[in-house]
Amino acid sequence: MTKPFTEKELRLCGNLSLEILTNISCLCTPLIYKNKIQTQYFDDSDYTFLTNGIALRSRIENEKGLLELKIDKGHGTSLEWNTVVHDKNILPFTTENYPDFPTEKELKEKSFIPQMLRFTHIMSRSKRIFKTDIFRTKWLVLYKDSTFEICYDEGEIICNDRKATINELEIESVHDNKEYLLEFFEIIWKQLPRTFFQGKSKALRGLELTENWYLISPCFKKKKGSDALPFRRIKTVFLDNVTNFVYTSSLYCESAGKSGSNSLRNSLSKIKRIFFLLCTSSVMLERKQMRTFVKHMKTMEAKITLSPREKKLTQKTILLPPDATSIYESQANMIMSLYKVIKTLNKFLNLH
Repeated sequence: MTKPFTEKELRLCGNLSLEILTNISCLCTPLIYKNKIQTQYFDDSDYTFLTNGIALRSRIENEKGLLELKIDKGHGTSLEWNTVVHDKNILPFTTENYPDFPTEKELKEKSFIPQMLRFTHIMSRSKRIFKTDIFRTKWLVLYKDSTFEICYDEGEIICNDRKATINELEIESVHDNKEYLLEFFEIIWKQLPRTFFQGKSKALRGLELTENWYLISPCFKKKKGSDALPFRRIKTVFLDNVTNFVYTSSLYCESAGKSGSNSLRNSLSKIKRIFFLLCTSSVMLERKQMRTFVKHMKTMEAKITLSPREKKLTQKTILLPPDATSIYESQANMIMSLYKVIKTLNKFLNLH
């Protein structure tokens, strides 16, 4: 099997423009390019790939065609294979037509996809579901020993007569060097106070647009495993709940705190329970890290928990929406803390 490219990226949405971005010191460097990118996403009529975190897509950039297979592994990490496409007629998706792609057997042997997923069958039945048209501005920035690719995407997701705006900043580590990704991301985010952490990929937002209802990310599904160590099981549950929180908090921020508070409150409650379980089952977290996490968690809770005065106002339907900037700040701080805990977990278990 061709070795996949491991992509690690984090995204910001909100008040973004090229003018705002070029005022950030590290983005004053010359642009690599500004190109138009057209992408089509394919799946079967049941959206089996997309609901399992798999994006099968064709991309045209600089008149060059690519077919890409991208598997979301959660927490900003994905595996990606691509092959050059010379013919405009890319269907059908078969092993014979695309020998550079991994086979169903290879993907299952590596546990990259669920064992019950009929990958080859679904590929052969796939059709276009939606597309994205974007203008991408790109920079390469050196920070410490790492190089980061920063992409500013402007455009839209189009599904039949429905559209959704794309206005986001992606920060991606280059050459699998992700040691300083969180640190660098935090530096950029602190210079963009009116932005929030976008936990939803373009593929997931396109899927929401397709059916016009919010889907639960495939990463939220409980995974069956045979881990013998209770601590590893706790870690798995924690990671699933982090994925859930990233998704629900993204929905909450997209509405500037006007909707989605119940889902976010439930998600945060689960995070709190499993975090304290982690703390009682291990001594790996330093006190400073624990205090920082609890501080951000309490701040986030305060943003989504109504005060007595607000509850009275709610009954009269005069509730004022929360301040968007403070919501964005709380959400990003919370997610940064969660990802730092995950990083500590991986080091503790020697998994990274």
